[in-house]
Amino acid sequence: MNKKLSLLIAALMVFVGAALVSCSGSDADAKVNTFVDQLNSDTFKEQTVRSGIFTGAEAQVEDSVVVLTFKTIPGLSFKNATKELMAAQKSAMLEQFKTAIPADKVFREGFEGMKEKEMVFRMVFLDTNGDTAGIDIAPSEVL
Repeated sequence: MNKKLSLLIAALMVFVGAALVSCSGSDADAKVNTFVDQLNSDTFKEQTVRSGIFTGAEAQVEDSVVVLTFKTIPGLSFKNATKELMAAQKSAMLEQFKTAIPADKVFREGFEGMKEKEMVFRMVFLDTNGDTAGIDIAPSEVL
């Protein structure tokens, strides 16, 4: 079970870095909106499905949080995802994000906009049973 979740996060790290393309915004709202639009793009969604672990993804702004929800394939369950496992996955995601920041303008500006607006980036993994696990990432942890 933990091995499947680890593979899920590893796959996520690969396509998050590859999926975002450059675009610019002039203020914090525009930067965040461009970032969310990119996460909702057909390209990102196609790469999400190609991972073989997800059936889809959707990003949205909820109050002061940018939420990226990944819907998983049948058979993956988050019912027993431990805090330790999710902390380890967060650490791995932070390293991947820090690597992507210099190379990807939309990614960097999205986190800059979130930081300016005092927002958080939340990745949620939703399984077919309705169970979820999530990772909250503060922009200051990435920038």
